[in-house]
Amino acid sequence: MQTEWMTELDKQLRRGKHVLLYGNVEDRYEHKEGYDPLDECLNTYFHDRGYSGVIHYDIAEKGRIFPESAANLFRAVDNVENIRRHLISQKEHPVAVVFEYSDRMSGNPQQQSESERKELILLKKTFTQAQRIAPEKLKENSELPIEELSGRRNCMIFIASSLQALPSWFYQDHPSLALIRIPRPETQQREAFITLNFDKFVKEDVSESEQKAICQAFIDNTEDLTISDMISISRTAKSEHRFCSSVQEMKDLIFYYRYGAMDDPWEEFNREKIRDAYSEISKRVIGQDNAVSRIVNMLKLANVGITMSPSSGSGGGKPKGVFFFVGPTGVGKTELAKALAQQIFGDENRMHRFDMSEYAEKHAAEKLTGSPPGYVGYEEGGQLTNYVRENPFSILLFDEIEKANGAVLDKFLQILEDGRLTDGKGLTVYFNQSIIIFTSNIGAESLLNIEGMENVSDESPAYEDVRRHFYSEVQKHFVEKLGRPEIFNRLGNNILGFDLLRPTHIKGIFKKFMNNLEKSAGSHGFKLAYKTADGSVTQKAEESTLCQWIIEIMKQRGNLLYGGRRIRVQMEENIEQPLAGWVFDNAPAAGTTLTLDFKDNKLTID
Repeated sequence: MQTEWMTELDKQLRRGKHVLLYGNVEDRYEHKEGYDPLDECLNTYFHDRGYSGVIHYDIAEKGRIFPESAANLFRAVDNVENIRRHLISQKEHPVAVVFEYSDRMSGNPQQQSESERKELILLKKTFTQAQRIAPEKLKENSELPIEELSGRRNCMIFIASSLQALPSWFYQDHPSLALIRIPRPETQQREAFITLNFDKFVKEDVSESEQKAICQAFIDNTEDLTISDMISISRTAKSEHRFCSSVQEMKDLIFYYRYGAMDDPWEEFNREKIRDAYSEISKRVIGQDNAVSRIVNMLKLANVGITMSPSSGSGGGKPKGVFFFVGPTGVGKTELAKALAQQIFGDENRMHRFDMSEYAEKHAAEKLTGSPPGYVGYEEGGQLTNYVRENPFSILLFDEIEKANGAVLDKFLQILEDGRLTDGKGLTVYFNQSIIIFTSNIGAESLLNIEGMENVSDESPAYEDVRRHFYSEVQKHFVEKLGRPEIFNRLGNNILGFDLLRPTHIKGIFKKFMNNLEKSAGSHGFKLAYKTADGSVTQKAEESTLCQWIIEIMKQRGNLLYGGRRIRVQMEENIEQPLAGWVFDNAPAAGTTLTLDFKDNKLTID
């Protein structure tokens, strides 16, 4: 089966062009009755079209000739100058010169040595001369005189896995050189491979309907793999006795090849863990019942696997979840993402944060996916695509998304629609095993305009009013300010408005911080107790004068907008630091109980 790049190669050579093949050049390709490396495919191509020989030239093995019987037709080729003078310019014997590993013929293109630059200049002169040997007799002296090769010339094929290692002046804007990218196998190639090699993957006694389903599972789940990868999977099936009799076994085989012994966290995340998720996450994220409930619903959907996404294989499908967290600062948006990572993966560090304030400029979009060929940074790849390729099971947090440039936002459209993104190297990365979370403070500055904000209580203003406020502000930002309604539409019902901090929430956050302080005090040999408003002593920090103090402090309009961060700052300045100073000065004996009170606007300790 002739692939698109092979068809393009034939077309460009018929036009008399030389060709630079780049991309997936070290793979294997359908050839004769199997799969062979690129050099053997090229040998067959030129041999079948009547060329006398193919000269393979590289830095390690100069002058390898196919077929060997053609060696007596050509002079020894030990450098580029001989190729230019004695092979390309002659017309007696049609010849193709293949420069293998041409991207490795020089070092850093920005810092080439004189010898490297000289060799590349000779190469460029060579394919320029091949097109224009004698300007006054261009047609006569450049085209081969053999009728079967009419329109063709002695040609050069440059092979490079990466364009970045070649200086851009070598291949850009040259009329005699055509660039052809070899992609990773597309659907037809993957289908042809599994059809040809079906018996290497599947057990003999599988029904016909199940065979078709298994083949489709192979096609869906190998979208970003090479033919060499697929051959390795077949060898894995044989060597480790993992022949498939069901769709799930085929998925498991490919998963095993991709990630080794790594367990799929979505399969490990069982019903018991999901049932406990609401209570566990609520211990860390206080006062955001609606957001936590939506997250738990997503976990149920991910566990069951029912979806309207057109593809559910590891090579396609939408992300496991997409959320847009919007609300005041310090109310638990980032904390919820961390708690979710802890719940799913057992490690909150599996949440990877991207600070979108670093992507405010238009050119910053390339930081996510990598620079295109020929530009600085191409080899490094993209920060987002590299991370997801190496960590497919993860939570991706895009913090303060409103600060990102519109060109950066475009990168997310494809992720939100079908869960994939192509990097600067042309490789596709899939997000269907990830959770995408955007956070934003859009509307926080105008929050004080909501009715009831002058005296915040557990009931006023109503959460629904707060939610509508943030939803409306997000809509205005994307539709009216940015003029990007398509982004807003993609987010849809995934916009989660976070509630502001209410007295009950403040008490819960205070209790969480005081629990940490009590544990720290215990590790230093003393305990904490608290005075209440009526002068009695309690072990419950939430009943103390300290708690009443922080609630009153947070009622102030300015403090309310800073959320939980403001609570922590106030407690550090007015409780943690004075307590540490008192312990340093008084050195209490082990086992001592220190009773804390807050009066006259300061901490007292008995």
